[in-house]
Amino acid sequence: GMRVKIIDGWMWQLPIVATSIGAEGICYADGVDLLIADDSTDLAEAVIRLLTDPELANDLAQAGRRTAEVEYGWQRAYLEWGTVYQRPIEP
Repeated sequence: GMRVKIIDGWMWQLPIVATSIGAEGICYADGVDLLIADDSTDLAEAVIRLLTDPELANDLAQAGRRTAEVEYGWQRAYLEWGTVYQRPIEP
C-alpha cells in the first residue's frame, strides 16, 4: 500500500507529496515530514514547490528520514515484540 511506499521513500531521503488518505495511519506532520495535497491542483502546486525550492525538498527529506528511523526502524519494532510475547494467545 501507499503507506509503505511513503516510509520507503523517507528511508531513501526523498521528499514526499501524498494525499491525506495515502498517508492515513502513519506518523507525519504536514509541511515537516511531507506535503499533503488532496486534489489535483494542490498536488501539482506541491510538486512544483519541491522542484523550485531545493531547501524545502531537503528539509522534508531529512525530517522524513528521521521520522522513519524513530517511528518505524527496527529498534522501535523490536521493542514491540515484548508486548506480543507477554500476552497469552487466545484460541
